[in-house]
Amino acid sequence: MRKPIIIIVCILAAIAMQAQTASDTKETKKKEKTVNISGSVYDSFTRGKLAAFITLMRPDSTVVDTVTCYVSDRGQWSWYSFKVPRKEAKYIVKASYEGYHDCYVDFEIGKIGRKSYFEIPQHLMKIHRNNGMDGGNLNELVVKGTRVQIAYRGDTIVYDAAAFNLPDGSMLDGLIRQMPGAEIKDNGDIYVNGKKIDNLLLNGKDFFKGDNKVMLENLPYFTVKNVQVYHKSTEKSELAGRDIEEKEYVMDVKLKREYARGYIANAEAGAGTEQRWMGRAFGLYYDDHTRMSAFANINNVNEDRKPGNDGEWKPADMPRGLLKTRQVGIDLDTEDKEKTFNNRFSSTLTWRDADNRTNTASENFASDGSIYRGSSSKTLSDNFQFQIQNQLSLRKLHLHSFTWLNYTDGTSISESTDSTFAATLTNRRYSLGSGRNRSININQNIYWSKQFESGDYISADFYGTYYSHNPAENFRLSRTDYPANGTHDLHNNYTDSHTSNYTYDIDFSYNFILPDDWEINSTVGYMQNQQSVTNGIYRLDMLDNERYENFGLLPSTRSTWLLMSTTAIYPPPWCANTPVR
Repeated sequence: MRKPIIIIVCILAAIAMQAQTASDTKETKKKEKTVNISGSVYDSFTRGKLAAFITLMRPDSTVVDTVTCYVSDRGQWSWYSFKVPRKEAKYIVKASYEGYHDCYVDFEIGKIGRKSYFEIPQHLMKIHRNNGMDGGNLNELVVKGTRVQIAYRGDTIVYDAAAFNLPDGSMLDGLIRQMPGAEIKDNGDIYVNGKKIDNLLLNGKDFFKGDNKVMLENLPYFTVKNVQVYHKSTEKSELAGRDIEEKEYVMDVKLKREYARGYIANAEAGAGTEQRWMGRAFGLYYDDHTRMSAFANINNVNEDRKPGNDGEWKPADMPRGLLKTRQVGIDLDTEDKEKTFNNRFSSTLTWRDADNRTNTASENFASDGSIYRGSSSKTLSDNFQFQIQNQLSLRKLHLHSFTWLNYTDGTSISESTDSTFAATLTNRRYSLGSGRNRSININQNIYWSKQFESGDYISADFYGTYYSHNPAENFRLSRTDYPANGTHDLHNNYTDSHTSNYTYDIDFSYNFILPDDWEINSTVGYMQNQQSVTNGIYRLDMLDNERYENFGLLPSTRSTWLLMSTTAIYPPPWCANTPVR
C-alpha cells in the first residue's frame, strides 16, 4: 500500500507546482502591461532642440530608467520616451546637457482608461553663464578626411553638400543635379531614384509649396549643410498624433548653422540684342521661428533651361515665339517659441504674354508642274494668374486649416493664311480667332481632433471646394476662296462652354482605442456636390443679316441665338444651358 500513496502524493505535488507556476505566469503577464510616456527638450531662450540625457526617477529619487533624447535632422523636434507600468504613479524627469543647468519636471500618470501613451511637459533648459570652457591651450592638430557624398540613416537618404564641387555662384539646382540618383525636370519637378518628390522643404518646412523653381534657382548652394530625402507625416497626421493620411515623399534642404539666422539676397540682370532683357531678385530673412522671403522675376528671353545640366538638348524642346514673363511672390512662415502656433502663407502673381509667329513655304514636284504652298500664322496671348496658400496649425486647440485660391484671366487672338498655287491660284484660306477665359478655384480644409482621458479620439473634418470657369468663349471665322469657279466657303462660329461646380464634405469620427494598438473607428458624414456645364455652339454665318459675317459680333437677343442653334449643321444641334447634376 505504500507505493500507491507515494504516487498519489507526487501527482498532487506536481499539480500544486503547476498551479503555482500558472499563477506566477499570469501575474507576470499582468505586470508586463505598460504605457509609453514621452517628452521633448529645448533651449529656454532660442527653443532650439537639445539631445539631453534623460533620467526617470521615482518621487524618492531612485532611478527607474535613463535614455538620451533623440534629435532628428528632419524637423525642429526632439523626442524621448519610456515604457512604465500601466498604473497610476508619480515620477521626476531630469534632463542634463553639457553647458546647461539640470532641469527637473514633475510628472503624474493619473486616470489611464484605455490610453496607450502620455505626454510629459517640455523641458526648457537654461544655459550656464560660465559653461566651464575656460580656454586651455591646445597643441596644433591637423585632421584630414574624405567626404562621402551619400549616406543612409535608417530610411533617410542624406547627401553631404560639402562633398560636391560646384562653381562659385551656383544655386541649389546645381547641387541637386550632381547628387547621385537625383534628377530635375524642366518644370522643376524632382525625382530621386525614379520616384517623384512630393514636396521640397527648407529646414523641415514648406517653401513656396508647389513651385520648386523658387528655391532651386535662388538659394545659394554654399548655405546648404545637407539634403535629406525621406517619407514625412503630413501636418494633419502630426496634429492627430497618428498617420491619418499617406506620408509624403519629401526632399528637405538643411542650412548650415551659421545661416540659421540672418539674411540672404541676390540679384541678376542682363540685356542683349533684339531688345532681349532679363532680371531677377530674391531676398530671405530667417531665424529659429520666422522666415520671410520675396522674389521677382522679369524676362523676355523665353529660355530657362541650362545646356549640359542633364545631357539633353533636343530641338523639339526648344521654345517657340516670344514669351514675356513677370512674376512676384512672397512667403511667410512663423511660429511661437512653444511651437503651439504655426502659420505658413505664400502668394504669387504671374503675367505671361506670348507672341508666336510662323511662316512656311513649300514646293511639291509633279510631272505636270510643281505645286507651291505658302502659309503664315500669328497668335497673341495675355494671361494673368494669382495664387494664395495659407496653412494654420493651433496645437493647443488641436486645429489645422488649409486654404488655397487660384485665379486666372486670359485672352488670345490668332490669325492665319494659307494659299496653294499650281499654274494659277488653286485656293486661299483665311482665318481669325479670339478667346476669353477666366477661372477661380477655392479649396478649404479644416480638421480638429481631441483625445479623451480614456484614450479615445474624436475628430471633425470639413472639406469644401468651389470652381467657376466663366467666361469661356471663343470666336472663329474661316473663309476659303476658290478662284477657279468664283465661290467661297464661310464659317463664323461662336462657342460658349462655361462651367461651375462646388463640393462640401463634413465628417465626424470617433476612434475607440483597444489594447495592443487596436482601435475601432466609426464615422458619420454628409457630402453634397453640384456641377453645371454649358456647351453652346453657334453658327453666326447662318443668320440672314450679312452684318454677322464680320468677326466678333453677336446678336443682341438670346432668342435669336437659340433659333440659330437649332438650325446649326454641326452636331449637336442644340445650345443654351445644360446642367449636369
